Amino acid sequence: MIKVKIMEEELNYVALTFKTQGTSTHEKPNEMEVIYDVVKTEEQERNTSSVVPEKQKMELIYDVVKTEEQERKTKNGKKAQLCTGLHLVAAGSGILCVILLFGVTALGIYLNTVMSELSSENIKLTGRERQLERKAEELTRERDRLNWTIEAILEYDNFRVNAYCPQKGEKIHSKMCKPCLDGWVQFQSNCYLFSKADYYSRKVWKKGLDECRQTNANLVVIDSQEEQEFISNHTIYSSEYQGYWIGLSNKNPVNTWMWVDGSNITVSFWKTEEDRKDSCALSLNHADSLAKWDKVTCDSWNPWICETRAVIKPDYKNNTLLLLMMEEELNYATVVFKDTKPPQEKNEDSTIYSTIKPEGPTRTSTRTSPTADSKAAAQPQSRVLAVCLGILCILLVLSISAIISISVVMNRQTADLNNLTVQNQQLIAHRSMLEKQNAELSRDRDNYNWTLGFILQFNTFPVNAYCPQRKCQPCQGGWIWFQEKCYLFYNEIPPWKTWDQSRQYCQSTAADLVVVDSPQEQEFISNNTEKYFDKFHGFWLGLRETSDKNWFWVDQRNDTLGYWIKESLGTTGPCALMIPGRNFNDSWDPAACIMLNKFICEGQVLIKPN
Repeated sequence: MIKVKIMEEELNYVALTFKTQGTSTHEKPNEMEVIYDVVKTEEQERNTSSVVPEKQKMELIYDVVKTEEQERKTKNGKKAQLCTGLHLVAAGSGILCVILLFGVTALGIYLNTVMSELSSENIKLTGRERQLERKAEELTRERDRLNWTIEAILEYDNFRVNAYCPQKGEKIHSKMCKPCLDGWVQFQSNCYLFSKADYYSRKVWKKGLDECRQTNANLVVIDSQEEQEFISNHTIYSSEYQGYWIGLSNKNPVNTWMWVDGSNITVSFWKTEEDRKDSCALSLNHADSLAKWDKVTCDSWNPWICETRAVIKPDYKNNTLLLLMMEEELNYATVVFKDTKPPQEKNEDSTIYSTIKPEGPTRTSTRTSPTADSKAAAQPQSRVLAVCLGILCILLVLSISAIISISVVMNRQTADLNNLTVQNQQLIAHRSMLEKQNAELSRDRDNYNWTLGFILQFNTFPVNAYCPQRKCQPCQGGWIWFQEKCYLFYNEIPPWKTWDQSRQYCQSTAADLVVVDSPQEQEFISNNTEKYFDKFHGFWLGLRETSDKNWFWVDQRNDTLGYWIKESLGTTGPCALMIPGRNFNDSWDPAACIMLNKFICEGQVLIKPN
């Protein structure tokens, strides 16, 4: 029995030895053969009747060993499944982190792209805004200059157009205006006339004032040291006691020194402070710039200086502010664009991986127990599991750090994006306002151009006729306004005028015989004319027949309406006469041009209708 137990232990050991993983079947073959020989010898010595129970016992031991082996395989399989599941979890977490990083990065790139587009639009809007502002400045200057000129013209009773705006070239209406009349000197926004200094040209103060007012001017009013220096530099003196009359006197009930325009003294350059009643001021030829004026009797004889407003306003232009604004715009553009890149991940995976590569089975063990083999097999799996968990933690930390960093950048980009959006909306609103303002300025400029162009058609513009009390109206007194034209229906007592005489009369008022352009205008004319004398008399039109039997208006356009009377009223001729009291589309009669009739003049309005 003792031997059998030993054999059982040996057989168990032998069975375990052949089934252990990682142990070669060629290890220690001699020892196995010895054990097998001992067993075989003992069995031969036994009785034949005892062989069967021994075999059954061996089979029992083998079954037990087989059962333990299966349990061990089951445990190893479960551990392998657990390790495989952890690997999948780690891989899935890594993929999820990569997806999150990709998504956040893509969103950051999208925001950066949108911000770049808005920045580009912002720059374009800013540039457009600057263009509109410059355009507004130009339109404002043009409007103010035209307004200045028209206001200067309205200061006259009769503005001498040919004197201020002589004709240039062969065209009738090609006139070039100048700020001052010939012989006058411009300084800043005024014109100055220095009278002759010879003895026979001198006058008393009152006569000098009258001479200035005949030219729609006044004796000079000095309101700055620069103006006084300008006057001193343009005056000629025959002696140190001679001077030029200026528009300053104390000839008033309160004996106070006042300028001829009623204003008080703002700057003074008196030679002496001694007061004299009924005195007038002279500008002297004196070395001291602060002692240029003298108080003398107004009945002395001296040359004088006239001053009036320049017809054309000087153009003062300064581009310094505009250039600075453009520089600010460019500086702003350089600040808008930002190069933000997501932080790069450190390449730690390969290093970590290189330290956890499983080592191959280099050790060879002899007989070991089942518990020792199980522990030895579980150690590499535990290390792999720990490494997987470590990699997962590192990836999570890196992902969280990257997401936080990108989120900070995205928040900053979002704030910049909102600011740019607000700025663009403000720029769009400002652009609309500037466009509306420029449209109004353009309209005002065109209206002033229209008015000035109309004035320049005259040789002498009758200011009082068009602008009584300096309040202008579209047409002068006695004319009728219709659409954009003014009409004069000549209804004076006989003798009336021939066709040529009628046209000359119209042209003397910067107009011409009427040109009918539309049925509406023909109806308007018919409604404002009445029958007079007999059925053969009417109103001359600006329509005449040429030698080739074609009818042309005075503006060289061919007649297209043809409102001719079907029957003949009398002697025919080459000039068109409108017979009142008939249907408006059947009222024109070809009459002799020497016949005396009333007529209709047509001219432009002074103020362009909106």
